[in-house]
Amino acid sequence: MTIQNANCSATQPIQITINATSVGGSINTPAAICSGNTSGLLTLTGHTGSVVKWQYAVSPFSVWTDISNTTTTHTSGALTQTTQFRAVVKNGVCNEVNSAVSTITVNLLPTLTTTGTINPVCFSTGSQTAALPYTATTNTPVSYSIVWSAAANTAGLSNQGVTSFAFSSGGGNLNTIAIPANVAANTYTGTMTIQNANCSVTQAIQLTIVPKPSAPIPGAVTQAICATPTGSLTLNGLPASVTWLIKQTGTASTTYTSTGTSYPITNLAPGNYQFTVEYAGSCVSAVSTNVVINNLVTNTYNSGWSDGVPTINQNLVFASNYSSTGEGSGDINGCSCMVNSGINVIINSGDTLTIQNAVVNNGGTLTFENNASLVQNNAIAVNSGNIIYKRNSTPMKNFDFTYWSSPVGGQTLYNLSPNTRWDKYLSYTGTVWREEQYGASVMTGGIGYIIRTPPEGTWPNGEHVVFPYSQKVEFIGIPNNGNISGQSVIAGNYYLIGNPYPSAISADAFLFANANNSAILDGTIYFWTHNTPVQMVGTKPAYSSSDYATYNGVGGTLTAPAPSGGASPSGKIAAGQSFFASASANGTVMFNNGMRIHGDNNQFFKPAKTAKPDLLEKHRLWLNMTNKGGAFKQLLIGYVDGATNEYDSDFDGITFDGNTYIDFYSINLGTNLVIQGRALPFNNSDTVLLGYRTILAGEFTISIDKTDGILSNQSVYLEDTLNHTITDLSKNDYIFTSSTGVFNDRFTLRYTNTTLDTTEFEHDNNVLVWLDKESIKLHSYGEVIDKVLVYDISGKLVYSDSEILASEVVISNLKFKKEVLLLKIVLADNHIVNKKIITTSE
Repeated sequence: MTIQNANCSATQPIQITINATSVGGSINTPAAICSGNTSGLLTLTGHTGSVVKWQYAVSPFSVWTDISNTTTTHTSGALTQTTQFRAVVKNGVCNEVNSAVSTITVNLLPTLTTTGTINPVCFSTGSQTAALPYTATTNTPVSYSIVWSAAANTAGLSNQGVTSFAFSSGGGNLNTIAIPANVAANTYTGTMTIQNANCSVTQAIQLTIVPKPSAPIPGAVTQAICATPTGSLTLNGLPASVTWLIKQTGTASTTYTSTGTSYPITNLAPGNYQFTVEYAGSCVSAVSTNVVINNLVTNTYNSGWSDGVPTINQNLVFASNYSSTGEGSGDINGCSCMVNSGINVIINSGDTLTIQNAVVNNGGTLTFENNASLVQNNAIAVNSGNIIYKRNSTPMKNFDFTYWSSPVGGQTLYNLSPNTRWDKYLSYTGTVWREEQYGASVMTGGIGYIIRTPPEGTWPNGEHVVFPYSQKVEFIGIPNNGNISGQSVIAGNYYLIGNPYPSAISADAFLFANANNSAILDGTIYFWTHNTPVQMVGTKPAYSSSDYATYNGVGGTLTAPAPSGGASPSGKIAAGQSFFASASANGTVMFNNGMRIHGDNNQFFKPAKTAKPDLLEKHRLWLNMTNKGGAFKQLLIGYVDGATNEYDSDFDGITFDGNTYIDFYSINLGTNLVIQGRALPFNNSDTVLLGYRTILAGEFTISIDKTDGILSNQSVYLEDTLNHTITDLSKNDYIFTSSTGVFNDRFTLRYTNTTLDTTEFEHDNNVLVWLDKESIKLHSYGEVIDKVLVYDISGKLVYSDSEILASEVVISNLKFKKEVLLLKIVLADNHIVNKKIITTSE
């Protein structure tokens, strides 16, 4: 190189390098890889210059990311999606250039949601398939294979499995695998390989083959009955230790899911049924044997019953005239009752037609004679068509009334007794009598009415009245049934209440078992009775008179001497009967079918099936006051479980004083009682004040009518403070003379005779002995009992016990026959008490 400056110059050697243009070259492209694998070795060849760096890009391949690598080879990390790689090359001072792009295809792995557990498969003697429970989420597999465990292979499952499958459109469950025939019921495990292109994943897999259940075995069929109009049975032989599904087909289809080897099937309407059992949607058993639920029999009377003696589970149809045999021998039972058009059916006196459901009269006549009954059980059964219900009153004197209540709907007072004077149809408001003028009022169910006897004579409708007169009436209407709301009551008042059914009802069920009534009514009811007026017997008057029979938790009292026509209320209130009761609280009197009883409908003026009182311990004494002219009044004193010596509404009945001539009562806390309940245990030191009223002067008798319980063997004394006498009523009646008036301080009932030595009296009468069913019971109210010796009448010792030292002794191991036993009782203070008891045969 020559360098010149003016005329001067210099020379210098110089070197110039010229680089070849940069060439990017190319990169090999490895085979496609599976997601999560590396790219493999990427090698740059055919390039000019040096590698400056590597770069990669992912879809959409518009953004390149540098990789700090200046070598001619590169291996990526794990790739999860298709990636492009390139190298950047620079030769000398030439510009950087990019190599050709190498695209590494990344195949996605099958991505599945799965538990790896195949739904149970039912054992089969033939080949079958099972669905694989896999759902693809992001990538669709193309094949799979299963390698079963050695145990599975032994059982016959193929190691090859199924090598291909197809998805439903848009994805879904994998196809099914093949299961050879006769693979034993068990649980099998294996490994499933799922393939997507050249990629695969593995999954533990489990297959359970369950034994096919046997057909359910129907047990004994409970056929439909009237009260339960559907049948039932128990299916047996069901799979143990699994949750199963029973499918019912036939007349009605349904399913039942539960566990256990047996299962009750209920509410099967009449028809045919079959059953299968399966394991939660698979493995269905064979069909059970056919189960038949029969319809109720229709028993038709057409000069004879078509299906034998009617039963409560048969529907009764009267297709020809019928008359029952009467007096309780012609009772009929049925599920329903229909009387066809033009047919006359008569249920005679004493017989009961008991129907579970409805009574339908389709244009015939259905007549119940006096003392016959219609009892229905289903409270919601709706009757249709009228019945004729006949009742005969007890004999009445002129101007007397009968206390009525209607057993049917729509009955008017006038139509019941059309010849009664227009203003002598009465109801009671709780304070006063109210005239139901002209008898136009319809008798309301559960409410009582009184109707006066028609005047003597023969009337245009054929009624012939001669006194004493037993009036024959006919109630015509649809028979009352089910729950009936009766009289609304206000505390402190008396109300006239009536039996609303064409059958007797239980006074105990009405008063005590029904919570509503027991809360609003006192426990005593009063029945008006009809006896003849004063008559002359020779030159002497007979003083038989009307009065109220009384009943409560202690029992009932007579209104005339038995057996001349008087009757003590039995606890059964006859159809058509009304009665008085007093209200202890405000409310509404209720009636229901549970109060109705079969038969026992012949005590007209009175009370039913025993409820509370007959379950109670009772020791009772009935006393009569009479004269030779026929005057009569009875009172009842009872020592009853639950009673106190205070006033008890369930056990103390106030005298209505309806007897014209005399009244006889006990007195407690200033109240005159026709029935008095006293507290237990009975103590022979107890005393009861007695009173009486009479408009007749002369001679009267007080006597024991009957006793029960421990009072049957207890001496009963009557003290007359006027005459200063004590009479043992157990041995003799007491006859006394009285002027007219009210006498409330003359008589005292006692159980001891105070003329005995005081010490002896206290010992002897503090020891009580009574017979209770098959046992002898002793109770000492003073010294405890030390020894008991029992002798028969011959003096033979039949029982002994010593060192007792207890106040109460029960002797229950004696074989009783009807005999007199003598008891020697030694008390702890060595005092000896002798008692006598009369036993009855077993």
